Amino acid sequence: MNVKGLRIARIKGAPVVVTWSWLVVALLVAATFVDGFAEDRSVQIVSAVGAVVILFATVLVHELAHGWAARAVGIGVREYALTFFGGETTFTAPMPTPGKAAVTSASGPVANLVLGALAWFAFRAGSDNGVFPAYAAGDMAARIYVHTMTLTYMVAFLNIAVGVFNLIPALPLDGGVLVQALVWRVTGRRERGMVAAGWCGLVIGIAMVALGLLETRRRLTSTIWLILIGATVAQGAWASIRRGRAISRAAGKTVRAHLEPAVAVPSHTPVADIASELDAHTWVVVMDRAVPVGYVDREAARTVPATSADTTPVDGVMVALPVGVAVPVDLAGVDLVRAIAPYAAAVRVLPVVDAGHLAGVLPLAPVVAGF
Repeated sequence: MNVKGLRIARIKGAPVVVTWSWLVVALLVAATFVDGFAEDRSVQIVSAVGAVVILFATVLVHELAHGWAARAVGIGVREYALTFFGGETTFTAPMPTPGKAAVTSASGPVANLVLGALAWFAFRAGSDNGVFPAYAAGDMAARIYVHTMTLTYMVAFLNIAVGVFNLIPALPLDGGVLVQALVWRVTGRRERGMVAAGWCGLVIGIAMVALGLLETRRRLTSTIWLILIGATVAQGAWASIRRGRAISRAAGKTVRAHLEPAVAVPSHTPVADIASELDAHTWVVVMDRAVPVGYVDREAARTVPATSADTTPVDGVMVALPVGVAVPVDLAGVDLVRAIAPYAAAVRVLPVVDAGHLAGVLPLAPVVAGF
């Protein structure tokens, strides 16, 4: 699904999108570096502006690493997005194995941690182990040096922070995907890994919110960060638990278990000719040139007067079906729920086909119940 926002570039065919919610994070990051990062006002300003630019580059590197790893394991990239939670890379298909899911997820934090470590060593080496020399008001060379070291420090800090943050074992963070992949590998069930990672994230998210609310000695920006991050982690984790449970419920759904009998009739068939099917509670599927176009509304058909039943065609009392939609008889599990869910609010049943022939109809309500 595409994320709404400003598309700023395309990288190997995949758009890069910046959402408005990411700007909130950018402002918080700028405030964090201004708030007590340095006493010198010019350094504070450079820190605030530099932090936003570096954060953008840091998150983009993270997401591009995901994209590179995904392509390496044979999965395409649909979109890169910078969001409130940092970033999100969507793929053209789900990861087919836990190993590929783990490799793709780990690539982002690893890229950030490697860049952060390199920048940290450069900062320590160039700033005399983190100590900046004092400089006179007119000493431009020394000022440039201090600004350079400040930006180098921020490259290190933000890359390490983003890398470590994304390793939190909570979906949709990369650490949560790694937990999911591990449980998936052990149990053979993706949804069990999803639920396990969700519970880890829920505990961590609630703990972060509680820490932010109870620790009053922290600076305001630190408190806001803890509460926002904790609440977002907890919300995403709970969504993962619900989704994992839904997928588990869907695993036992099959077309054959819910199949109901149906007969196919041409659209010009008189209502009088389907009286026996209506009495037997058999569904009547209306066909036009061998293609299902609707099913007879039983209540509407029964209201047709007996004097008009011989002249009223069944397409006059039918509920139209989405054009060309039919359910294969062997469809099951998550694929079944995903296939029929878009139509559940519009129609009661969908035609079921087996080797190109009508095998019956599938009632949608019992299949999508609970999803």
